[in-house]
Amino acid sequence: MTAHRTWTYRKTNKDTAASLVEALQVSPVTAALLSLRGIKTPPEAQKFLAPSLADLVDPFRLTGMKEAVERIQRALKAGEKILVYGDYDADGITAAALLYSCLQDMGGQVSFYIPSRFDEGYGLHREALLKAAAGGTRLLITVDCGEKAEAEIREAAEQGLDIIVTDHHQPQGERAALAHINPLREEAGFPLKNLAGVGVAFKLAQALHRAAGRGDAGWHKYLDLAALGTVADIVPLLGENRILVKYGLKVLNEKGRPGLDALIRAAGLEGKTVDAGQIAFILAPRLNAAGRMGEARPGVELLTTPDGAKAARIAGELNELNRLRQQVEQDIYEEACRWAAGEGPGGPAGEAAAEVSPEAVPDMAPEAAAEAGVLVLGKEGWHQGVLGIVASRLCELFYKPVILLSLDGQGKATGSGRSIPGFNLVEALEEASSLLERFGGHELAAGLTLQEDKVPLLRERLKALARERLKEGDREKKVLLDWRVEGEEVTLPLAEELSLLAPFGYGNPQPLLGGGFKVVEKRRVGKNGNHLKLLVEDRHRTRFPALFFRNGSQGDAPLRSRQVELAFYPEASLWRGRKELSLMVRQWSFDDVLTRGPLSLVDHRGKKKKPYLEELLNYSPGNIMIYVNTRQEEKALAPLAKEGKALLLHQGRGSLPREGDREGHLVFWSLPLREEELLSLLPGLWQLKRLHVHLLYGEADYRQNQLLLKASLPGKEIFTELWAALKESRVSPFPQAGKLKRHLEARLDFSVTRYSVERALAILEEARGAEAGGGEAAGEAAPAKASGTAGTAAAEGVEGVEGEAFPFGLPRDPSDLAEYLRERSSLYREDSAALEKSTAFQEFLLLAAKEELGTYFLKGRGGKG
Repeated sequence: MTAHRTWTYRKTNKDTAASLVEALQVSPVTAALLSLRGIKTPPEAQKFLAPSLADLVDPFRLTGMKEAVERIQRALKAGEKILVYGDYDADGITAAALLYSCLQDMGGQVSFYIPSRFDEGYGLHREALLKAAAGGTRLLITVDCGEKAEAEIREAAEQGLDIIVTDHHQPQGERAALAHINPLREEAGFPLKNLAGVGVAFKLAQALHRAAGRGDAGWHKYLDLAALGTVADIVPLLGENRILVKYGLKVLNEKGRPGLDALIRAAGLEGKTVDAGQIAFILAPRLNAAGRMGEARPGVELLTTPDGAKAARIAGELNELNRLRQQVEQDIYEEACRWAAGEGPGGPAGEAAAEVSPEAVPDMAPEAAAEAGVLVLGKEGWHQGVLGIVASRLCELFYKPVILLSLDGQGKATGSGRSIPGFNLVEALEEASSLLERFGGHELAAGLTLQEDKVPLLRERLKALARERLKEGDREKKVLLDWRVEGEEVTLPLAEELSLLAPFGYGNPQPLLGGGFKVVEKRRVGKNGNHLKLLVEDRHRTRFPALFFRNGSQGDAPLRSRQVELAFYPEASLWRGRKELSLMVRQWSFDDVLTRGPLSLVDHRGKKKKPYLEELLNYSPGNIMIYVNTRQEEKALAPLAKEGKALLLHQGRGSLPREGDREGHLVFWSLPLREEELLSLLPGLWQLKRLHVHLLYGEADYRQNQLLLKASLPGKEIFTELWAALKESRVSPFPQAGKLKRHLEARLDFSVTRYSVERALAILEEARGAEAGGGEAAGEAAPAKASGTAGTAAAEGVEGVEGEAFPFGLPRDPSDLAEYLRERSSLYREDSAALEKSTAFQEFLLLAAKEELGTYFLKGRGGKG
């Protein structure tokens, strides 16, 4: 179900990298990373590594800025009421707080308004504008909105309300406002096109301070808000944005804004240096929680209040809202995952009916959800405020476009969508706009509202567009790594040098290096064991501590002494006053693992069995079944079954998972002898929703199996020794199979079963019958019952034989024996075919690539793989 991930290394311009190494005296790794960011010359590199506030673009280059500043100055001078109109996400909240603070600092009579996500939705609303005008407001300034509001702006103007729009969304319609500032409306190549909404608000504040003659230092205090909103809105951290965030983080970490200080304390970051990553994953979600779970106004109040006690109270409330948001989000995520996995909405198959009917989203059967190129899921009661986050997680998990809808019970569906590169979501919605009441967004994210009965039509339209536009390669998630390093290149100085590339985020991602290591130790750490602490070593046995965040569950898998390819970032951190190097793991890849649909296969063939099995038993959940071939192996592993750690399957026979179990592990301690044993086992295992197969056998097991087969069915070695025994039994025949068994075992290097001896004598008896009847055994002589009597008869046929005679007319040369028996015995032909089939099957299991084995095991699912 989850997307397959392909690791790809970016291509670097080696000549450019070499010139940067020489000019800047940096490591080849850093030079390569600069080259990958489009930096070609040493001066460009210097500016990137050491950005300056002096490099910020003149705000008056933005169209409409001069008119906006002049109108705001008149309002300030006349004491007019000014309203800052924002949005309910973190970008809109910080933009509103920034411009509100700026106008307040300049003595303005200013207030702010944030619409409700649930009652009003995004953008300018007629009622809010008319109410502002009626209340005496004469100037309204939008931040992070206003592009789609020509009609509302014109109507408000008729009521005496001047409007200045500052926005960064895709331009739509005319410039209806008194002044309209949007970098995307500028000519191609304009340097500010990637600004967030808060970035545009910052440029307005910067222009106001310059026009008022306050100098550049006056707007420095707003850099913390600019950094917070810029990172939260996931715009490229390059150019102007990079400067704003780099210097904004300095202001933020110097403390001084009561609201941000309180938010940092509430988030557990007090005493730590906050970076862009902590804004993105810790601070911004708490700020967003206000608009997602209720009203966004407290977020603006938090960022603008001078009262420390009030700030602490609001920060605590936002923290609690964020916890609630996380729980609601997780509940919806798990429910949507179960549905997409084919179990129906609400829970495991059979439990869903009582909770929600399959008609929650019309025509979306679970199996269809799993196979669809676009996932469209929804349910009454799903919280609209978290659907975008959940859609993003599902998009990442399944690597396909996802739309989640909240049904209001009155025929309307409202939700959010996320997409993957190659499928422009807002363009797709544009093509389906006749089905929608409202929509908007970007290439990879959008919001929409429609009637519930049109959901099936929307789904089919999007699925058709996905088939048309997504190429095969688009459906495979690519993990792009920057550079592959050897262990000796990973040093503390390298980690410190790479930190110069920060702040990291969208457009300037944290460098991702790749390298091969061996896992030496592992343990789960953090609250509830959510993270995985590793100790890895390179080929020179140099050891590195490593941390894999939010992947503590990976500790349940056998890892020790396994080779792993890590995608990581080397980080220098302070520990008890000392700088230490650690590897921050982002992804890992085991060459021995295959994941395909509901199957996870670990190819551990030919390696040490016992440590792997011990670790699996210690860390993995129940339903571990161990496949063994012999009673000796079963006896040796029996204590595991007694302790309840595992079930033992002797040649495929034993206890299988209980009905309703979700997943299980099948461990091949032994190499199966015959295909029939495995084929009879798989149907019972594929009642599981997920099957983990662990291949632990190797060549030694194959050799052991060959001995077991020789012992169980008579082959060439047994017949050759039997031929010799019969030839030599002129005076002392072997009247019993047991006696003959002991004789053969004394001559052979493997054990012989009584059944095998009796079977061999029966074959000889059948061949003699065919010889006596003058024809082939097939269809002419019934197989004789193998017994001691048959052995006696055979012996009696050789007593007193001299010269050229030989019992049953057997060939003189034992090398001709196989052909002789093949011609005269159907039993021999049957046994030979069984031996050849079993040997070929074992060789397939031993030598086939893991991809072929994965296909084989999935076939046992009945074609559902």
